[in-house]
Amino acid sequence: MIHAAAHRWTLIGAAAAIGCWFVPLVHVRPLGADETDPQSQPATAAELAEQFWSGPLANSHDRAHPANAVLTALTADAAAAREEYGRTVGVSRSFLVHLRGEGTVTSVERKGIGVDVSGDGHRDLLLLTGPIFGAAVRDATGLLTADQASNSQQFNEVANELNLIVETQVAPTLREQPPGQVVRFVACAEVKSPSSIPSPLPAVPVFVEATATP
Repeated sequence: MIHAAAHRWTLIGAAAAIGCWFVPLVHVRPLGADETDPQSQPATAAELAEQFWSGPLANSHDRAHPANAVLTALTADAAAAREEYGRTVGVSRSFLVHLRGEGTVTSVERKGIGVDVSGDGHRDLLLLTGPIFGAAVRDATGLLTADQASNSQQFNEVANELNLIVETQVAPTLREQPPGQVVRFVACAEVKSPSSIPSPLPAVPVFVEATATP
């Protein structure tokens, strides 16, 4: 009996030792292992917007389509202009255009600055000064995609942050330009319906520079 009991306790001890090997009772973790590394945290919407604004968007200015060519194409055949110059997001009928050009300020209005691009004395674009809504700046180039944000809510917030950058960094300079001033610009616009092109076309300026004194 004594030998049988000893043998049983030996087996129980061995089993316990094996169990502790595979499932340790105590886990040793480096000091601070539960602390989150700030470098690994996703950027905020404001940070993503600033990174896009000063990086990919700024570097794409010279790749924007000539504004006069786009506006002429929209007037002649909006569907064809959409295929040649536009960018569509999802299944929407609306499309976005990325424009650059030079024009003369024709009017200073409550919502923006009228600009004559064609040279006929009429305003072709309304460069918006705010408040600015929508996602034209975020989406017109296609250089910022949803998978760069942590979720769809943050992606929408990035659009708002970009609009805020325009209102605070671009619009003040634009508002200072009097009628007759020649300006160079880069802008993003959304055409909501190919069958109804507004004139002037509202566009969100992402770069504005005065090039001549009236």
